[in-house]
Amino acid sequence: MAFETINIDVEFLYYFMQSSYFQKEVERIVTEGTMKTAYLRDINHIKCPIPDLDRQKEISNLLSVLSLKEDVEKQLLQKYQIQKQYLLRQMFI
Repeated sequence: MAFETINIDVEFLYYFMQSSYFQKEVERIVTEGTMKTAYLRDINHIKCPIPDLDRQKEISNLLSVLSLKEDVEKQLLQKYQIQKQYLLRQMFI
């Protein structure tokens, strides 16, 4: 997984490394002993499908928007849960 000669969007790489594909590949090469260990020399051999730079940016922008939406939805859910707890407490006063 060496990127010396390739233009790569850092955000695309970040999302790729969070992908289930990458996680499974790392898990496959992990050495188990007292602690699980993944060596950089082994990680460098993971195949990484890299589209052209424009497509990488398109993908990373989309994933960023979805990530922001997910954060907003989590905050909204948390507010609803607080409101629900408040209303439940008020019912039994």
